[in-house]
Amino acid sequence: MEVFWICVGIAVVVFGVMIYALVKFRRSQGAIPDTTLLHSTTVEIVWTVIPAVILVVMAIPAANVILMMEDNAQFRTVDPGHCLSVEVAVYQYMDAAEGVDFFSTLARANSNFAPPS
Repeated sequence: MEVFWICVGIAVVVFGVMIYALVKFRRSQGAIPDTTLLHSTTVEIVWTVIPAVILVVMAIPAANVILMMEDNAQFRTVDPGHCLSVEVAVYQYMDAAEGVDFFSTLARANSNFAPPS
């Protein structure tokens, strides 16, 4: 839930700034674009570093929860004795296509087995 509320906060700030800019600088209000601003290394570094820091801040609690779930049986939701096992049998057979006779299964013992001609 921590990460959820961080994302909600980020969304509120981003959409708030976006709506403010749309209203404040709309063409019908006579806004004139600033054509002198070409490049700002400082701004580019800031808007790269801030999201990276936010991701690290969100990753630390998530990693702690994952490690707790792995270490503590109280967080396990599935009893290992009640797991479902599925067995799949797949066969592939080429019937003498241009002189190749080939039979393959998922079983390692029978995989890549070519019967004698």
